Amino acid sequence: MKRAKLGVYYTPPEVVDYIVKSIHKLLKEMFGKDKGLAEESESLKLLDPVAGTLTFIIRALGRALLELEHNRIGGVIPLNIKNHILSDFYAFEIQVVPYIIGHLRVAMSLEKVWDYEFEKDERFQFYLTNTLEMKEPEQELLLPQLTEEGREARKVKEKEPILVVLGNPPYSVSSENERLGIIS
Repeated sequence: MKRAKLGVYYTPPEVVDYIVKSIHKLLKEMFGKDKGLAEESESLKLLDPVAGTLTFIIRALGRALLELEHNRIGGVIPLNIKNHILSDFYAFEIQVVPYIIGHLRVAMSLEKVWDYEFEKDERFQFYLTNTLEMKEPEQELLLPQLTEEGREARKVKEKEPILVVLGNPPYSVSSENERLGIIS
């Protein structure tokens, strides 16, 4: 099974919540980001490098948008989604099925929970890529979209100044990741 081989395991929601709340609090207290994860700032870029089905991202965007509601500025939620969440939150995944499910989950969360309507060609920046791979993607003849996806992911890897890295990396001691130098 590929999941076991890569050391990919389920993270309980309580653990995800704790990590996201802790990051939100640290951004406020240690980095001067008054709105935490909701802070629209060129310096607040977030990445989940091993995103799975986007559980951490969905909790992070939920925490950001709740911050706006709690500060009684919920009217700016659609603008925050458009100008911050969709432009400053990134995620990578190497497996196809979690990637597809993640796109569906984040779209459903933004549309159904937060009442956000995606514009044509607008999407969450979730890329099908190996986080550790930096080479130029080869031209895909059957699915040229994957080549473009790889190029976009590479731009994020090389050019975006990521402040927050969140998520649950593969952690199985006996996984293939040890041989790849991902964990030791």
